Amino acid sequence: MSCTLFLLLFATVPDQAQLHLQGEHFENYHRGLTTAKDAKKPLLIIINPGPQTDFVSLESVRKTRERRELLKKYVVVVIDATTPHGKIVHKAYSKPKLPHVVLLDKRQEYQIFTTSEKLYGQRWTEILTTYKNGNRVIPRRAVSNCPYCRS
Repeated sequence: MSCTLFLLLFATVPDQAQLHLQGEHFENYHRGLTTAKDAKKPLLIIINPGPQTDFVSLESVRKTRERRELLKKYVVVVIDATTPHGKIVHKAYSKPKLPHVVLLDKRQEYQIFTTSEKLYGQRWTEILTTYKNGNRVIPRRAVSNCPYCRS
């Protein structure tokens, strides 16, 4: 009987991939990175200073239907920099001011966006829309000033 109960309980617990498909996020950088590589999706990393301080709330990012749909194009990792794992991730990103947001491209080779600025609703929508394909975006100003980029 206990074996049957165990199997029943185990069967109802979704795996990490299912959790992500339901709009959840990862708290482990390596699991998120692996999932993003496998799915060929950009990786959105939010490094927070801890739950008691000024932090980026994923719930506030998910406030609108448009942003919830855009977030489906990303693998999301939320890191608490006060944990041992979080301290390592924070250090790996050269200890930026927290909270900090980073987007890695769909191959997880380049940082395509990074900021420690406070992000508000419309700015989140703009960022998620701009980088949803996981491609590096070259600012128009940089292209117009490039002598090799002119036709």
